[in-house]
Amino acid sequence: LLGVFGGRWVPLVFFPFWAQQLLNLTPFPYLFNAIVRTYQGAVDYGQIQGYFLNTTVWLLILFVISRILWKKGQINYAAYGK
Repeated sequence: LLGVFGGRWVPLVFFPFWAQQLLNLTPFPYLFNAIVRTYQGAVDYGQIQGYFLNTTVWLLILFVISRILWKKGQINYAAYGK
């Protein structure tokens, strides 16, 4: 799943335009496709900043979600024994 949506197995340029736009709203393209396109020189400086900004936003979103789930898990945790 990550390999397909991230552009590792199938480059994202082979997807239809609507699918590319949809995938750009997820964190998957920034894990592989953005890095490869940057090394290939296929993006300009503004796009690199956009990649970095999107990656940072996704990092913060997933961090907040993980903290919320961790707190809920601590509330429901029960240990028995020694």
